[in-house]
Amino acid sequence: MLLKIIIATMTMLMFSCQSGNIRQPDQENTPSQKNEQIEFDFIHTKQDCKVAMDSEKKIFHKKTFCLNTNGDDIKSTTEISGMVAIAIEQLNTALADPRNSKITVAYFSFSNKNIQRKFCELSSKGVPIRVFLDQGSGPKNGLPGQIDDLVMNNPDCRDMNGNLNVTLSYLGGNTTAGAGGIWQLHHNKFLMIETPNNKVQFNFSSGNLSTFGTSLHLDHWVMIKASENSNLIRAHKCVIQGLESAVIKSKEPDVKAIAVGKNYILEREKCFDEKNVIPRQSLPDTEAQIANALAAEEIAPLFSPNNNKYVEKSFIESLNKIPSGGYIYIAIQHFLHPGVSSALIKAAGRGVDVRIVMDDDALRGESDVPGVDLMIKKLVLIQGIQIRFAETNKLAGGGGALMHNKFAILNGEFTFSGAGHYTNAAMNVNWENFYFSKNKKLLVAYSKYFNELWTESVDFKYTASKGIEPSDQPNGLGSHFLKSID
Repeated sequence: MLLKIIIATMTMLMFSCQSGNIRQPDQENTPSQKNEQIEFDFIHTKQDCKVAMDSEKKIFHKKTFCLNTNGDDIKSTTEISGMVAIAIEQLNTALADPRNSKITVAYFSFSNKNIQRKFCELSSKGVPIRVFLDQGSGPKNGLPGQIDDLVMNNPDCRDMNGNLNVTLSYLGGNTTAGAGGIWQLHHNKFLMIETPNNKVQFNFSSGNLSTFGTSLHLDHWVMIKASENSNLIRAHKCVIQGLESAVIKSKEPDVKAIAVGKNYILEREKCFDEKNVIPRQSLPDTEAQIANALAAEEIAPLFSPNNNKYVEKSFIESLNKIPSGGYIYIAIQHFLHPGVSSALIKAAGRGVDVRIVMDDDALRGESDVPGVDLMIKKLVLIQGIQIRFAETNKLAGGGGALMHNKFAILNGEFTFSGAGHYTNAAMNVNWENFYFSKNKKLLVAYSKYFNELWTESVDFKYTASKGIEPSDQPNGLGSHFLKSID
């Protein structure tokens, strides 16, 4: 009798597998493992700049307008934000077990000298470091790349066996339509630190690891601790796998940028399928995938380039769902995406409180992305949309200060943030990382930061006249929003 039961059970299992009734792990629409709670933290640059004014012309600037006299402003804002100190503290954790730790950096640019010096020390102790940067950060006109002097060409960075433990690659950088037909920058912004017996330390940001990105620019960082088995960390390990594959592809003779981009997508998404990462392109209903990721971990990662426009579609859909009486508060530098613009106009039309903080350079035509000023002038005429401008000094330090944030607060329920601007290039063809999050700590932090940015910004009339016409006090933000930060 027992033998008959065993045989019957085995037969049922075989039939079930053959009929496809048992779903394989890589087809699930939920993270494959129960993850430990993810820890979130938030930090942003803070301005304490000298306020320039011309009393005769009655021009007054907010504290975000940095003079950068003899470097004083850079020093003070760096110390106030504390971002560099925190990054170095995180990196130091790899020193406890150098050979079994690993650091990965994927950024557009990396010119911060203090963090470079820390990388040099870590390399000399044997910590493996992988760095991916945009082509624009590499050698130009016979000059060294951004990290060449202090890291790549520095003998002090070699370990006791004479090995440099830093591997550097450049990706993207194709900004001419004729060379592959695509504007493709490597614009990812994340840092991952893996050490034995610890949660993975993972940071993503609006700012680069640059001198100004960690000081004069208005930027922010989200700092996370998560299990290596979490959907978030699995996703970024797949991104790294895709970047490695793209590096190999880029070394083929006469290869075009568009082919390298396609290779990156293919390898990344193949890894997503194997590791059951969500959201991913091979599964239907991105919206449901994002909801499942948020339910499991309070954060859902999205990436470009992509084949199905899931970044822009999911963001636009989230804007379309904000009800009358709700709010959409945004801080963004470059804004050219017509689909996002249309969604905001529709939201304002149905009674959503829409506020946007931008860099005043964009309105004055001083932005490095042409056409942003025209988008602003279109939106500022829409009833229900209010735009204010953070005053930044294009001449500060010789490189200029920027309002460089990219985040949206969606009715106090979600945030959408990351490396990319609201442009077609960012959401579809550049190499970028984006995130939806519903973590309460992040929501409050983003909200407090937006309140600070709004208060320290000026209106359209003041910005357009370059301060000749005085700005009114900032309009009061919505009570629904203000209650969230009490």
